[in-house]
Amino acid sequence: MLKTVLIHNTYNMATIKLYLDARVLNKNGSAPLKLAVRNKNEVAYLSLGISVPPSCWKNGKVYAGRDASRLANPPKIMNQKIANIYAKCELAYEEECGLRSNISAKVLRDKILILLKGEEQPEEIRTLESLFKEVAENSGSTEKTIRRFMASYKKLLSIIPSTKTMSPELMDTKYVEKFYDGMRKDGLRDTTISLYLQKLRTVYNYAVRKGLCHPNENPFKSKKLKTNYSVVHRNIPIDEFRIIWNTRAQDLNVPKPASIAKVAMALDIFKLMFCLCGLNLKDLVRLTDKDIINGRIETYRAKTNTRVSIKLEPEALELIKRLRKGDRLIGRALNSKTYESFIELVNRRLSSVSPELTTYYARHTWATLAFDLDIPDHVIAMGLSHSYQTRNTNMFYINNDYKKLDVANRKILDYVKGEIEL
Repeated sequence: MLKTVLIHNTYNMATIKLYLDARVLNKNGSAPLKLAVRNKNEVAYLSLGISVPPSCWKNGKVYAGRDASRLANPPKIMNQKIANIYAKCELAYEEECGLRSNISAKVLRDKILILLKGEEQPEEIRTLESLFKEVAENSGSTEKTIRRFMASYKKLLSIIPSTKTMSPELMDTKYVEKFYDGMRKDGLRDTTISLYLQKLRTVYNYAVRKGLCHPNENPFKSKKLKTNYSVVHRNIPIDEFRIIWNTRAQDLNVPKPASIAKVAMALDIFKLMFCLCGLNLKDLVRLTDKDIINGRIETYRAKTNTRVSIKLEPEALELIKRLRKGDRLIGRALNSKTYESFIELVNRRLSSVSPELTTYYARHTWATLAFDLDIPDHVIAMGLSHSYQTRNTNMFYINNDYKKLDVANRKILDYVKGEIEL
């Protein structure tokens, strides 16, 4: 049941009213309080960020009903807060609507929200922008996850600028499809589109739980949307990989002669990652002399905290010799302020070797060549330091023998160098 508050203003046909939307209750049994903007048989809602148990709401005011224990504050305080918010909405309404009656309810609601965005905006009123920040920062997420949420929001804003002041209730099927079509038009990869849609869906689900929008129609069930994609394999066929392995930066068509040394350094980093069983660049960046124990790299993956134990083959030692600075194994290359800018720089330089070459190809190619050489799956997993090792029941009974990984990695390197063939 949708409960109507009697407090309202009317100018010609446009009205604003307070509504307690009791159709969907929060977990504690409270209903969200909203501002309803009506004009010409059209209605648009603006959530005010206040929830009240239906039994404690009567004639537009909060009172101590049977569920008073669920109130966030005593009725007197809540009524004052509601009155203050409504007064600000009323002023914004009068300033925007005036004597006009031809303005649509949704446009009027959005304009009221825009006017409330200044210093006078009550903190309780939430926009889609504020929800993105709230979900990203208050969910115990890692810095990487927070960056992905905000990257999704920035992309959303670039395609649909009205998102900045938009009410969560406007997240309908047309809105999501417009975002999807815009990303397609911009040429984003399927996996990137999927990631951005997943973040928007997380915000939508959060808004539903908070009573900020009604789940009458899940906007992500559109048949037009495709949110799950198989992993894009970035492996390089052996013949092409051998060409890259034997490439010299000075033989490339590098635009600036001064950049030849930088491209050579990026190529050395790529090859070192491959020599270390496709070690992730983020883990390689952290390595120092302390991580070398008895001729092996001994560390843990930043992503999964699983063990990394890799023998330093002669090829890896030669590359480290060229890249070392101080106690950092690739210290000569580390002149970027952030890891994100560093990986972008390395990938841009690798494109001089091959247009689509990135650091990801080192890991994917190592695993693919291992498979081609009939190396057992559990040894490949050991080399990739996959987190599922710790969850696989069999692994409770098996002690990893890294000598098998040493043999496998040596075989892969010899295969690349043409010393053995299939």
